[in-house]
Amino acid sequence: MKSKFAKNVAVLMTGTAVAQALTIIVAPILSRLYDPSAFGIFALYSSMISVIATIASLRYELAIVLPKKDDEATNLLAISFFITFGLSALTTVFIFFAGDRISTLLGTPELEPWLWWVPVGVFATGLFNALNYWSTRRKSFKRLSISQILRSVGVTGTQITGGLLTSGATGLIGGQVAGQSIASFTLGWQVWRDDKNIIKRGIKLPELKRLVKEHYKFPVYSAPQTLLNSVSQNVPPFLLAFYFGSYVVGL
Repeated sequence: MKSKFAKNVAVLMTGTAVAQALTIIVAPILSRLYDPSAFGIFALYSSMISVIATIASLRYELAIVLPKKDDEATNLLAISFFITFGLSALTTVFIFFAGDRISTLLGTPELEPWLWWVPVGVFATGLFNALNYWSTRRKSFKRLSISQILRSVGVTGTQITGGLLTSGATGLIGGQVAGQSIASFTLGWQVWRDDKNIIKRGIKLPELKRLVKEHYKFPVYSAPQTLLNSVSQNVPPFLLAFYFGSYVVGL
């Protein structure tokens, strides 16, 4: 344990283990507080987030760890933020025009009100991913562990409370949104607290344009491949909803 690498691994493993343990412990409780239909709607919402959020910043977040200089990495972090915001806005517009069609196509009309939370989830997840790579670059692994634990606490706490109040899918989706938002806000606050001078000094418009072109292979090659993988992994809930409805998805 004198090795710095071993300590960093231990910190990351601790945060991940605690977060996953909370999820596992709470699962039997949630299954008694919510009916299958609520879980079905939640699964469809989560699958949409998983698909879109994988390309929230067009994979530019992967490039944050590459530059030798922090100034370049800062601009890549800003690029990731801007693209995530833009994609979240486009998702909002798409849901405005096609939200009812999506819910009808999936055979789950009750899903429509929850589609408005998809852009929020995409934005929070995209920001978290970018901040995650920035913290990895800065070797601030304690930040990541804390944010993972807080996310799990936020998700499970809100979902249990919602279940006790018999709120249905509201509790499950609200817990997911609350947990991810808490994690993103916490990690963002820690990054700003520790690295704000680097970030303020480094962001420059000409650099943003240059780095977008320099790292074009991430959106051109990595983003489509990642999107395809994510769709293949999350397609079962959509197919089950299309043929059988949210109740079967929940089961």
